[in-house]
Amino acid sequence: MRLKDEFTISVTGSAGVRQIAVNDIGSKNSKETLMCLPGILEVKSTFLGLQPLIERGYRIVTLDYCGRGRSDYLENINHYKTSTYIEDVLAVYDYIIQSNRNANPLLRKFKQNVWRLQGKSIHMLGNSMGGLIAAAIAMKKLPGIKSLILNDISSLIPWSGLFSLYGNLSQSSFHISSHGNFNNSNDLAKTLNVDPKLLKAVMQATHLDIPFHNTIHGIEFKSIFNSIAVPLCLIYSSESKLVTKLAINNIKKYSETILLVEESGSSHPVKFQKHVVNKIHSFISHQY
Repeated sequence: MRLKDEFTISVTGSAGVRQIAVNDIGSKNSKETLMCLPGILEVKSTFLGLQPLIERGYRIVTLDYCGRGRSDYLENINHYKTSTYIEDVLAVYDYIIQSNRNANPLLRKFKQNVWRLQGKSIHMLGNSMGGLIAAAIAMKKLPGIKSLILNDISSLIPWSGLFSLYGNLSQSSFHISSHGNFNNSNDLAKTLNVDPKLLKAVMQATHLDIPFHNTIHGIEFKSIFNSIAVPLCLIYSSESKLVTKLAINNIKKYSETILLVEESGSSHPVKFQKHVVNKIHSFISHQY
């Protein structure tokens, strides 16, 4: 899948006015739109492996959150937080359904209903942190959102997985092992194509500012997953440190019919190999 049709969308929110980069690939007349949300330090090119879905008639829309890729960097490091990225995603949702969050409420509702009456659906796919953002969007029960696909993230993040994740981020060991050795964080940020300030921002306690509560087992996003009414699919690595048996049992509390897709290895998030893409397509197809 070549990244083409790139453009920017203006977002006005808690971090001020910014431009975020978006890719919209496939027919805009498609009945199925896959809205893809990257992970914590990913950019939209991470979804290149989804090309087979384009060939099956899907429309794929993805974005660079602020501070990543070709989107604007933020001046204030404290504005880099999950709620800010949710604003970015909601702006893309409005673009998909051809609405405007600042428009007259009646006109906005009319456009939402027109889009829904056309028989179109949005399926949200989120990698790691992007999965939590997708879940936070799904709980809003916005028109057109038909299903939610989580990639190596669950309703519970075990303490061991959380410490491992933030340990890797603080040492940049995960990224250095993937991209080479770096003399400083600016070199790493350049390779990852992110704002250097972001490497520090993601380590701050204020970065994860969506509802959760601490339990003996880890941090649980109970209020979010309690409010999700759409079908769920969880893709995870067999050696995942985030999606353990404990995390799987936890998410089953919120969705007894959740589709579990286990892939061998320890990749985080799971790579979009051909057979994984086929399972995504099968899950979506079974929603009708």
